[in-house]
Amino acid sequence: MPGVRDAQLYHLAERADRVRALAEARRAVRPGGMVAAATINRHAGVHDTVRAGSYVDERQRETVHAAVRDGHLVSPGSGFPAYFHDPDEVPGEFADAGLPGAERYGLEGAFWLYGDVEGWLDGPERRRLLLDAQRSMESVPSLLGVSGHLLTVATAETP
Repeated sequence: MPGVRDAQLYHLAERADRVRALAEARRAVRPGGMVAAATINRHAGVHDTVRAGSYVDERQRETVHAAVRDGHLVSPGSGFPAYFHDPDEVPGEFADAGLPGAERYGLEGAFWLYGDVEGWLDGPERRRLLLDAQRSMESVPSLLGVSGHLLTVATAETP
């Protein structure tokens, strides 16, 4: 989409790299355009392994609790590194990249923890109700950390 730049910050394990990526997105977007970035929440690994039933595996538990401590996660299966944000640190990375005033949105809210919500997506009325419920809570600060992912958005100011 013209005027919009996006990034998945969880692929960048070091803060300096995340800020540099955001600054580059800010440079590349038109003045008044938006920069959006997806992040994974700090506790998402614990939530996900409990939900999926793999929390009983000691290696999984150790991995996800290490990510809770410092944000760094290395996937036991693939060795793929990721960074899990504390929701309160994301606006600071945006501000340091020249993108003040970032807004955060919990993408799944707690619904991803409920198990099978597929039935809610059958039919436009049920889908609308689920989306309305999520929208009513997507920016509540005390609920941001329960969502598996955040989308953070800021507008690039005119230089």
